[in-house]
Amino acid sequence: MVGWYSRFIKNEAEIKVPLAKLLRKDVVFVWGAEQEQAFETLKRCLSEAPVLVRPDFAKEFSIQTDASDYAVGAVLTQEYEDGEHPVYYVSRVLSRAEQRYTTTEKECLAVIWAIEKFRPYERNVANRRG
Repeated sequence: MVGWYSRFIKNEAEIKVPLAKLLRKDVVFVWGAEQEQAFETLKRCLSEAPVLVRPDFAKEFSIQTDASDYAVGAVLTQEYEDGEHPVYYVSRVLSRAEQRYTTTEKECLAVIWAIEKFRPYERNVANRRG
């Protein structure tokens, strides 16, 4: 169920890392405090109203990315009078090989991956420093 709604959950891949670790075939399934916290966080995120705005294709989009030791994520945003609002969240867990990348390589991976994910919006993405 989380997979379908992941675009509404900021840092979804990072949140579910403790749960995903249990699905590896070389890991003994032990439900601990870390898994319980991840489960409760995902449950809370799914029960709260999303704060996303509908894409306005007359406005420019911005992409913000981030990378951690275990996941990369991005958010597509648009600027409104009352500030910047998220349109779409994406995130994914890094493969074991990608987890060995340097911080700079992970950040670059996040940017490239986000551009690919948000390709349908690319004509309206602003190129700005930030």
